[in-house]
Amino acid sequence: MKNDACGLIFADGQGVSLSDLTRLRALAAVPFAGRYRIIDFALSNLVNTGVSKVGIVTHNKFKSLIDHVGTGSNWDLDHKNQGVFLLAPYITSSFYPGHIDDLSSIANFLRHDTSTDVIICGANVVFNSNLLDVLRCHKGTGADMTVMYDRHDEFPSEPNIVLETDAEDKLLNAWNNPIEKVSNKLFLGTMIIRRNLLLKIVDEAISKGFGEVTAPYLLRMCNSLNIRCYEYKGLCLRINSIKDYFRETFALLNPQVSQQLFETDDILYTKVKDEAPTIYTETAKVTNTIVSDGCLISGQVEHSMIFRHVRIAETAVLKNCIIFQNVDIANDCYLENVILDKDCVIQPGIHMVGHNDYPVVIGKGAIV
Repeated sequence: MKNDACGLIFADGQGVSLSDLTRLRALAAVPFAGRYRIIDFALSNLVNTGVSKVGIVTHNKFKSLIDHVGTGSNWDLDHKNQGVFLLAPYITSSFYPGHIDDLSSIANFLRHDTSTDVIICGANVVFNSNLLDVLRCHKGTGADMTVMYDRHDEFPSEPNIVLETDAEDKLLNAWNNPIEKVSNKLFLGTMIIRRNLLLKIVDEAISKGFGEVTAPYLLRMCNSLNIRCYEYKGLCLRINSIKDYFRETFALLNPQVSQQLFETDDILYTKVKDEAPTIYTETAKVTNTIVSDGCLISGQVEHSMIFRHVRIAETAVLKNCIIFQNVDIANDCYLENVILDKDCVIQPGIHMVGHNDYPVVIGKGAIV
């Protein structure tokens, strides 16, 4: 099944920073849910919609994206004439970050494609669903642009784009972090726009010397364009801060939440790593925890998310922790409300205690 659409994923997020987790990588490359990266969800949604050509837009810090996505073979995107493309800035680019910081690479991607529509995805909202219904709605209404939203009685942490619509879900206005609540509809970061229209907008921005075309920039065109809105009623996890990342990760320990995200008709693809099963020694005590392949667990782990190839010593204790891959935790360590990035080494006797709202974050490759 192939659809007449290409995809664009904006990997850097809309000004979202996750402390040390995004110091060396784009937001879309941040590990999530034990074995995935955030970008896996957008890529899988596009592939399950029948998209065979995807551009990944990033300003910098794209090494992790290259390592993870590679040729796109794990998403069946390693085609001769289609596939996945990293749209990084040209080396002479003088523009500093925007959602599209170097518009020339975007323009060239769109100009050399023949698709009718472009599906644009962000990096700070995680959901697992094909976009076939949205695409049908977009074509059926004849809209210039169709944007996805979900409803919230209480808004999550900023940044948020609030959509104001009429009774037929035609966009009237878009508000960035409004002080007063004008609507309960929050933009999901995903939209569909006609390719030739987006190319025209990008070319005009280049000619006017603009360095970026952001989602708010496009949504503000609601007075001159026919922009329709589509409500998504499935599970969405928003990651706008390290607090959100911590909360949404542990939400997956609830079977009802994880089933909504993972046990759907849509396959969630990621980079395949052939690891041996995790070994639990006789001294291991693990409760309410998701543990990935290739680990060696000898200590006590409670209410945590453990990525691949983690080693936890016999007298170590972990509570409410997120441990990225290839981490060593020695004896007599006590970690609570802690996030350890990959390749960290925690030496014997280390105690670290954070707060639910302000977890301790240790950067990649640190020795503590």
